[in-house]
Amino acid sequence: VYGGTIRGGQINKSGAAVYLTGTGKLNVIGKNGGGSSQGIYCAGALTISDGTVNITTGEAQDSIGIRGTYGAISVNGGSLNITCGNASNINCGIYTVYGGFVCSDGTVTVTSGNAPDNSYGIYADESDFVLSGGTVTVTGGICGTDEGGYSCGIVAQNISVHDGHLTAVGSTAATSVGIYAFETAALYGGVLEAAGQTQALNMAPAVDSGFTNAAVWYGDNAAAASEAKPIGDLANNYSQKYVKVAASEPDT
Repeated sequence: VYGGTIRGGQINKSGAAVYLTGTGKLNVIGKNGGGSSQGIYCAGALTISDGTVNITTGEAQDSIGIRGTYGAISVNGGSLNITCGNASNINCGIYTVYGGFVCSDGTVTVTSGNAPDNSYGIYADESDFVLSGGTVTVTGGICGTDEGGYSCGIVAQNISVHDGHLTAVGSTAATSVGIYAFETAALYGGVLEAAGQTQALNMAPAVDSGFTNAAVWYGDNAAAASEAKPIGDLANNYSQKYVKVAASEPDT
């Protein structure tokens, strides 16, 4: 895919991988109404290595920016921007099952819309989220405040940050979490920022011994987390509303 605009529909691809290369721009605009508004659906791998991909979904029962199965969604460069319209059921910027999400470079910005029950920035179902470079910023939308409403920035089986900058935010909901890992969370380097109105993370990430200068900031919000604390404090403070882990003298 080298460029273009698609309105009122979606890209469907089965089997072979989909690649965006070069410096082109692809705009995908999902339709309003109906059972589902999706930007891109891919049964297989989806790779963005350069250029710009802008995805906007409409208001529908389910509003999903990218849905992928049995293949990783990978960003190796360029820019991926997803904005989802409001949904009457489920809202998700990127949903991948048995594939996972991997970013090694580039910029990813995901803003999910509102939904009565669940709104996720990135949901890697039965698969992993891996950041080894680049900048990823994800925000779950506003959900119902009754029991059962979940807003999460990232949900995945396993979550690891090796380098780059990850920011994950959960919005107003009965349960609002920035980063939710079902099995493991691990930090090897880079910068992690998580915020949720219930808690920032659902578990304390394991910090690799090679991340020797790691420190943690935490509090009710970023403004209240102005003082770097020893990384050992993370184990007892991961459930604060705002948590940041980075080098003790970060460049950014």
